[in-house]
Amino acid sequence: MVVEFLKLLAAAHQCMPETKKGAGGITEIFYQGPSPDEVTLVEFAQQHGYEFCAGNDSLAKVRVQRPLGKGKWERIREIEFEVFRRMEFNSDRKRMSILCRDPEDGYYKLYVKGADSIIKERLDPN
Repeated sequence: MVVEFLKLLAAAHQCMPETKKGAGGITEIFYQGPSPDEVTLVEFAQQHGYEFCAGNDSLAKVRVQRPLGKGKWERIREIEFEVFRRMEFNSDRKRMSILCRDPEDGYYKLYVKGADSIIKERLDPN
């Protein structure tokens, strides 16, 4: 479940990656987004090895990495989610969703995130 949660945070958002050269010539990715909360969730996924690196209306590309220590990471693989529908967050829905195909298992998935009150109403009580 933790891996699915990190995939959700890395793929389902409205942030755009930007790069800059850091110390020692290392290229760092940082994000610009519609809210500080949205950026923080994407950065959380990045800090835990699921780095959003590119995307558009039909694709979300996530780089999976593991820490080597001292700020260095080893790239394990890249996941390219095929996005079929993106439903952006708005004040009426209070949630955002993407319908995508996860190439790692071939399943079609609907990733949803949003306000607790809205999500809890839609959960199966069983």
